[in-house]
Amino acid sequence: MLKRFVSLASVFALGMVVALSGCSSGSSATSSTGSTGGTGSTGTTGGTGSTNLAYGADVSWLTQLQSLGYSYVDETQTQMSALQILKNHGVNSVRIRTFVNPTITSGVLGVGDTDQAGSIALAKTASAMGFQIMIDFHYSDTWADPGHQTIPAAWASDSYSQMKTDLYNYTFNFMTALAADGIYPVYVEVGNEINSGLLWPMGEYTNPAQMAGLLNSGYSAVKAVSSSTKVVIHIANLSNLSDAEWFFDLLKSNGGSWDVSGFSYYDGPGTLSTISANLQTLATRYNKPVMICEIGDTYSDTMGSADDMKSAIEAMEAVPNDMGLGLFYWEPEAPDDATTGNYSLGAVTEAGGKVLQFTPAIDQFLFTGTTTGNQIIDPTFTTGLNGWQITSNNAGAVNTQTGGQGTELSLYSASAYSATVWQDVTALPNGTYTLTAWVQNGGGESSATLFASPTGGSQVSVNLPVTSTWTEVQIANVQVVEGEVYLGIAVNANAGNWVNVESVQLVAN
Repeated sequence: MLKRFVSLASVFALGMVVALSGCSSGSSATSSTGSTGGTGSTGTTGGTGSTNLAYGADVSWLTQLQSLGYSYVDETQTQMSALQILKNHGVNSVRIRTFVNPTITSGVLGVGDTDQAGSIALAKTASAMGFQIMIDFHYSDTWADPGHQTIPAAWASDSYSQMKTDLYNYTFNFMTALAADGIYPVYVEVGNEINSGLLWPMGEYTNPAQMAGLLNSGYSAVKAVSSSTKVVIHIANLSNLSDAEWFFDLLKSNGGSWDVSGFSYYDGPGTLSTISANLQTLATRYNKPVMICEIGDTYSDTMGSADDMKSAIEAMEAVPNDMGLGLFYWEPEAPDDATTGNYSLGAVTEAGGKVLQFTPAIDQFLFTGTTTGNQIIDPTFTTGLNGWQITSNNAGAVNTQTGGQGTELSLYSASAYSATVWQDVTALPNGTYTLTAWVQNGGGESSATLFASPTGGSQVSVNLPVTSTWTEVQIANVQVVEGEVYLGIAVNANAGNWVNVESVQLVAN
């Protein structure tokens, strides 16, 4: 996971880049025939999103984090597995990295529990839950990235010819072990962030024919077990188009084979036009689908991270001819503490001790609107309260239930309560918007409002009418000036008061 990648020229001049990790994956435009069986052998299915994109997460640290005592809660403070929470938020694909002979120390995060046995165990768990699987081969005993591509110790004395065999056998045996458990990955990365090659110096970029030969060994091994699996070549720094074109031109001219061009993207919000243009250019130039294999932004800037994710999804959807395949959040379940070496690009905060809660950044996988349509995540509450945030002094007062128009938000308690159910909507074009919601209200509250508070602008609100029939409430003048608005329903209620809400919409005028 190279986080802030300098240009390739700098990498080559310095010989290495400071990096923590990295992984990726992808898929081809057409699916080949052959062994397809088992879980995860077909193309992307799209989860609750609006397209067939792979909405993914690399969760390779998860096994070790669980062994270290971390647990997870959702928006309602209900404890459940991290994988279930991610699935509830639209994640449909899991990326798992693996190393040849890594040093795994119990109780220490390190590379995680990611030798063959550990990686396959996690793949089995995720596959059984219905996730598509991506495997990321690092072809090293430790982190591989643009500044580190160390040959595994067991292969260190081998010739180029023998190393091709080593790589083929290792990949083939791993894929065969997965197949024995009925798992045929949708995507496999042969190498991780290989901007400067792999298995240095044997397959370094300065030996492009050998680099291509080693990668082709991995490609052939994957296809020998599962011809439907898409092989991804993954490099860092999607924002640098010239570097990407240089690398893939070099690989192509030396006979390299791949199905999907994959990239890491850690540049943060505000670069949608650049990454969108680059994805489209690269898909067209090589006539291969593209994928963001790694993405992440600072967890403490939750709305910036949400903006980043929403923009990346929009960029992927904009690639013509369905050649944008999806994106993978790198370790969203990882906390920023000493255990992770203060890794700050996850998507969780500590709810207390080692209890972790995901930030709204992962809610973007649930977004089903368009740039010009409704900007609300799960506007009809069909996924429960996933995608909505809750601030309340009585968590039991906030629920969903079957209502007259479908699924509704239900606010009620036999004792006095206060509750705000809200979203912070990001990546909005500036302008005037209309916020609407359908409500029922039994009355008696100290206050009950629909509100919108644009960043840099003025909060506007409207009182919810007392009505037993469904009534539309509207705020027609939401002025968005900085691309973001905090909105929702706020109730300060007495004992026995109730409010129901359905069909929330935020649409540009």
